[in-house]
Amino acid sequence: MGEDGAAAAAAENGEAKGGGARIVERAGQLLVLSGRSQATSEALSALVARAAGFCQMDVRTACGRTFNAGAVDNQRCIPPEMRLASVFLTLLGRDLTPQATEDIVEGVPKVVMAQPLEKLPPDHSITLSARVVSEVAEQRRSCTSPLSSVSNTSRTTASTAHDGRPHRSPLTGYCSEASASNSPLPARVCSPISPGASSLLSPPFPAAPKPAGKKQAPAPLLPPPLLSANGVGSGFPAPHSPSLAKLIASTAPPLHLHVDCYQMSDFGESFPDPPALYGTKSFSITAARIAELEKTTRVALGAGLPVLFYAALCRLTTHEHHISFFSYLRSVPLEQMAVPKDWDLLAAFEQEKNEEHRKKLAQLTGDLEKLAAEEEEQSGGSGDRDVSATVRRMLWDRSLSEIAVKNSAAHVQYLTNRGAGAPITRSARVWDEFLRAVRANPAEYGYTSKEALDETLRQALTELCTSVCVSQHGYYFVDGAASSGTMNMIHPPTRDTVVFLSAPGLDFCTNSATRREMPKYFKRNPESAGDAPLRELWKGFTATGEADLRKRVKNLYKVIFASARLQGARNLSMLPMGLGVFLTHVNGADQDCVKKAYFCAQYELLSEEGWGFDTYWLNPAQHRTLAEQLLREGVATGEYDFKCNVVLHNRDAKFLAVELAKEGLKPAVLNPSDCIAVMQGLIGYYWELGRGNRYVGEEDFAATSTGILARHGLTAVYTDASRMLQVDATEARAPCGGGTAGKRFPIE
Repeated sequence: MGEDGAAAAAAENGEAKGGGARIVERAGQLLVLSGRSQATSEALSALVARAAGFCQMDVRTACGRTFNAGAVDNQRCIPPEMRLASVFLTLLGRDLTPQATEDIVEGVPKVVMAQPLEKLPPDHSITLSARVVSEVAEQRRSCTSPLSSVSNTSRTTASTAHDGRPHRSPLTGYCSEASASNSPLPARVCSPISPGASSLLSPPFPAAPKPAGKKQAPAPLLPPPLLSANGVGSGFPAPHSPSLAKLIASTAPPLHLHVDCYQMSDFGESFPDPPALYGTKSFSITAARIAELEKTTRVALGAGLPVLFYAALCRLTTHEHHISFFSYLRSVPLEQMAVPKDWDLLAAFEQEKNEEHRKKLAQLTGDLEKLAAEEEEQSGGSGDRDVSATVRRMLWDRSLSEIAVKNSAAHVQYLTNRGAGAPITRSARVWDEFLRAVRANPAEYGYTSKEALDETLRQALTELCTSVCVSQHGYYFVDGAASSGTMNMIHPPTRDTVVFLSAPGLDFCTNSATRREMPKYFKRNPESAGDAPLRELWKGFTATGEADLRKRVKNLYKVIFASARLQGARNLSMLPMGLGVFLTHVNGADQDCVKKAYFCAQYELLSEEGWGFDTYWLNPAQHRTLAEQLLREGVATGEYDFKCNVVLHNRDAKFLAVELAKEGLKPAVLNPSDCIAVMQGLIGYYWELGRGNRYVGEEDFAATSTGILARHGLTAVYTDASRMLQVDATEARAPCGGGTAGKRFPIE
């Protein structure tokens, strides 16, 4: 058959020739088969079909009736003590005392382990199953929890360790007291869940001592109580409520700033018990294997962010005394962080936000009170009627507004409290000392010139973070199969690990970060006044803006690809990064150009180099039309000559990674992350406490996998230069440096 005949036959089979690749459409997937690949379109399509699909729900109804709908949506309403990563860490010996879990940033509690992972007995093993989740959750609910807003005075007496210190078991906490002779364990070590749970925690960990004396009533885990006997929390009113006025009062958010949606979104919807939620299988892993996974954690850094500087920087940004300083000021250039004038600007902005939130809260409260009055009149005083979906949404919105008011007020207080001993003053003093030391000896921190250092210091953490990728081998705790209906249910460890790639896109969402980023690429819109919405203030690229944007995005993906190659990944499960909420303040007329920059950066890199990949699996989500158009045009013109297969699909990236790992295909998955995750070690962000719009892809990644091991407090990677990779114009192919960097500063 001649070439024309072969092309015609290929077209009949859904295949088209373009450049050095074949484009195949099969079952809704677009496959670009590299001429260097031996894979068939049938085999690739079959792998895609195995993974469950992606599903979006409104955050108000994310607790809805179908709990196996999507990787994120069916997890965001699970109480903290039932989240798999939380149970995982509890079984590993997490310290659950208030001091060890207090917020370091609103909604982000500390994670402190009783002992380093490598100190656990190698044969110590843990098992996650629905039964284990039930037992851990019940134990934690029956004890005073540090995640509760109950005052410290309500705690029962702690048991005592052999050295006289309080014995703080993560499961029995402050629920018992015992003499020193009855408790041979050191403080804060892990104890079995129950006498019959020896298979969950291996010896030599004994059962917790029985309480002596009169037992006090246990304090609730979280306000409002999570679950009542019928599975509906007392803070989650049923649709048939005795009075809307009482309902409005009873669902007021708790005082804790971060508990923004413990009210179930679909009020009255019974929360499933663990077996219904997590299935019948189990996930078991030894402490030795967990320690091995943590040791695979690496940080890759782009040009302009030297390994030695990053390691020294993170020693400050991850320190609990300064973490709020760097979080609140993350959009301020490094060289200006210690300047009070910039604090004033941020405080004024936060005060403005606070006033806006208060107005919205007052409006919602007034509307609800009006509805309550109407109900009272219509019901003849009985107040007995069903609660409408509209009211439930209003209650949800009011909860979020109250949280927003409290958060912005906390920010203002932090930024304006400037006494000699105030947190911001202490942190600024330490930061100023650090800058002086770096400027005095740039070479000690990896800089070849003063000009290179100045370029870094002119940037904020939100800008520098796009040169960072944190990677680690790990396992998802859950299944991803579409056919069995068990996606997001507990599943044994897969044949291969998954390489987790955490990296942030450009932030055009946060107001302060937007004001840093937009002028680099876009022109000021002469038709918009200064008080116009941010997305109207800039419109159209500057003369070099589009090229500069594409260069930066390409460098971002270069760091990600280098990380994947370093970890030996061969099949990357990717999803759109920076093209969702991070586009909030980009003018609508310019958004497609930004999206184009992201897709073209990936296509160009995959054409320029093999990276060791077999197949690049990309779910463009709602951007499929643009992603496909760019791909087809590039292949047809020969601009893209992919060195591996490229598949555009519609499966959930997490679920696909799980299915690839089952087949031993060395997968990696992208976790679109946040600045504070990669610059302050807070991988997973609100992973434990976030609900609704505070539980998205990053939270789900950390809550359902061993990826939480990349969090500061569980790994030392952020300050260990020997575990970092410098990716520059020529790309160093091996980790750089050795030891930690630079002069050590007093940071207490």
